[in-house]
Amino acid sequence: MDFEELERLVDLIQQASVCEITLKRGDQRITIRRSLHPVFPQNQEMCLATSEDEMELAETSLSEESLRTETAYVKAPLVGIFTHVRPQVKVGTPVNEGQVIAQIEAMGIKNEVVAPIKGVVQEVFVEDMQPVEYDQELFLITSERP
Repeated sequence: MDFEELERLVDLIQQASVCEITLKRGDQRITIRRSLHPVFPQNQEMCLATSEDEMELAETSLSEESLRTETAYVKAPLVGIFTHVRPQVKVGTPVNEGQVIAQIEAMGIKNEVVAPIKGVVQEVFVEDMQPVEYDQELFLITSERP
């Protein structure tokens, strides 16, 4: 894959409503991910666009609320069978950083899945007793920053 093809893929994902694309060609594999929640360094000016019109559009699309929200995807640390803990963590459940929110059983050993941030579960991507792959998204958690 050459640089021009890679640039076209990046442009395509920026314009499309997808946040991830994986392309396999022979023994080559490339994954491009787009963050839905941009992260900007605090106390620094943001340079989002070059023209004034684009800058105005960018300023209106970035709300103060979206910059205060932290988002974390909880991913599977290994391949295995996903199981919910009791009480089951569902959409809307508040969780603390480090709290065990699920387990993945592999070769008869149960491995804990913990919440990376304090927040509220927004999405659960897997069902109980479902096989999961390494790095597969399990939960989406959002948190309000002070």
